[in-house]
Amino acid sequence: MPFKYVHHESPDISEFKPGKIAILSRSGTLCYETVGSTTKIGLGQSYVIGIGGDRMPGTSYLDALEMLAEDETTQGLSFCARSNYRHHNDR
Repeated sequence: MPFKYVHHESPDISEFKPGKIAILSRSGTLCYETVGSTTKIGLGQSYVIGIGGDRMPGTSYLDALEMLAEDETTQGLSFCARSNYRHHNDR
């Protein structure tokens, strides 16, 4: 499966490189820092999914994880979230 750019708030996409690590985050800053880290050590990204922290429900963590579980390119996951986070719309 080719490199996929799903969503990110930063206009600088030079840090993004094709790879095997999926990044799933509600935090734009943590997402961008993780992209930089995975690129720096040569892993790159298969998916970068910014779920966002707004109150309007959209993609849940579970939705994204189910999609990533079926992706043959993704060999690892960086999951960026607050340790005490629980959203009533996440299944």
